[in-house]
Amino acid sequence: MAKKRSKLSPLDSMQGADETSTLARQMKMLGNKARSSGIDVNQLLAESFGVQAPNAERKLVAKDGTEYTFYEVELAPGELKDKTYVVESINGREQSLTADQCADLDSIKDHQYYHAFGVFDSEGKINILDGSRRRFKYLLCEPSYKFRVWVTEQDLTEQQAKWFAKDMQSAKPKTYRDEGLRLQELQKEVPEATYAELGAIYSERMGQDVVWNKKAVQRRLNAAALPRELIQHFSLGLSARNFDELHTLFTKDYNNSIDDMEAAIKDLPRRDSSEDEVDYNRRLIKALKDASTTKPKQPKSTDELIEGFNNKKRRANKTVKPNGVISFEFKGLEDKDIEEVESFIKSLLQKESG
Repeated sequence: MAKKRSKLSPLDSMQGADETSTLARQMKMLGNKARSSGIDVNQLLAESFGVQAPNAERKLVAKDGTEYTFYEVELAPGELKDKTYVVESINGREQSLTADQCADLDSIKDHQYYHAFGVFDSEGKINILDGSRRRFKYLLCEPSYKFRVWVTEQDLTEQQAKWFAKDMQSAKPKTYRDEGLRLQELQKEVPEATYAELGAIYSERMGQDVVWNKKAVQRRLNAAALPRELIQHFSLGLSARNFDELHTLFTKDYNNSIDDMEAAIKDLPRRDSSEDEVDYNRRLIKALKDASTTKPKQPKSTDELIEGFNNKKRRANKTVKPNGVISFEFKGLEDKDIEEVESFIKSLLQKESG
């Protein structure tokens, strides 16, 4: 039997989430009734939830030892759009997908090599745990065959759903950014956690053996902090080094300006099937680097010591910023000197205002 739902559910943010346990019990009752009376389980699923289910099922075991039964469901393009959805924080892959990012899935026009995996929600819709890119590409192509999904009738906790999403992964591995987006969700949940603690919590919840250190967590969060508009220009094959380079370019060379970065690559030829996605990403990053070297450099602040007042114990420094702001920094002044400086500043301001 499935364990009771934990406090956090993969469907907590969805409308009707309070009814999920009721639905799970209903589906289990349907399954038990079918098996005890010899009625076909898949026929009952189709009649109760409006999806076509061929006579196929498989059993999988979660990390915690709970066994789940998955039924094969087939959906036409219109059904797939209306009866399935993806929760990004559970699926683990960013959902702002583009056609270019799914170019490697062109074969889905003719055949679906791998099933997607999902779980029924309280409204009878399917929450896709694995296979979001295949779903996206299928909806673009609208092939003549039906999309296949393994769906469980059992209740899943958030942790179990994430385990399955990770273990079932049958397509591209998750990127630094995908993992970083999950870490961002974890930060919201545990805002006081350090980066090292976030790495430990993430590893425990995802059931992975490796625990990320502070630097590894920081790199993934940096990747997640990049604007979606920028990432959409690249293929999904961005490496850890690519994300590091893009973060440096965005935060330093382009001063957090997505408009300037997009302007640097908007006229470049798009990737076609003859270009490897790794080479394509490198080409875009090189273009961004080249464009950043030709950008006019922003004026910097200037610092200078005030003449005659630069010994080790007593010194004064003047800083002039590009926006015209001038500041003074003093070291070694006695209280009476400080009072004289403050008095002079007040008198100067009063004189200007008068």
